[in-house]
Amino acid sequence: MIVSRVAHRCSLAALVLTAAIATSARAHADEPATPTSPPAAAPAAAPLPRGFEREEETSWYGWQTLIADGTSLLVLPIVAGVTQSPTLGAVAVGGYFLAPPFIHGAHGRWGIFAASLGLRVGMPVVGGLLGAAAQGDCRGDLCIPVGAAIGVAIGVLGAVALDAALLSYEPEEHDPRYRGQPTKPSQTAWSPTIAPRKEGGFTLGLGATF
Repeated sequence: MIVSRVAHRCSLAALVLTAAIATSARAHADEPATPTSPPAAAPAAAPLPRGFEREEETSWYGWQTLIADGTSLLVLPIVAGVTQSPTLGAVAVGGYFLAPPFIHGAHGRWGIFAASLGLRVGMPVVGGLLGAAAQGDCRGDLCIPVGAAIGVAIGVLGAVALDAALLSYEPEEHDPRYRGQPTKPSQTAWSPTIAPRKEGGFTLGLGATF
């Protein structure tokens, strides 16, 4: 009799527990789903402080074209006159027309190569025509040739000056934090060296890598 009562009470407790679990599960199923928040976006990179932006500057390499022109127009003609060498005279003429344009090409500026070559051909031709035309009232046999020669010389000198003054600039990036220095820092490294000597002692030195 006692055993049956205990069993009956256990059965009632199990039913109550089952009903509570079912009610709790139904309540959770009826709750609206909480939307999942999207992942936080990565913070944007902070901009560089004002005044530290990269800027573009230009560097002048006209001294290279001037050296080439000076060699072609002064040194080689003098040497050719002294040695009576027509080959040096041809090299001087070719150097005037081609050496500075190829200097521009060596700097990666092939558009300026064409501009420099056109300037060196066009200005002497125009100068010669104007010089000859200016001698129209002259009655001498040498008036027109002399006027043309003067015009050609002025055109040559003008082409040399304009090439060096206007065309011989290339862009170069600089970092304002290192104003006056190229953006790419120098990779020169210095290191001391020491080596033993056969007769005793040591030799000290200083080495550099570029």
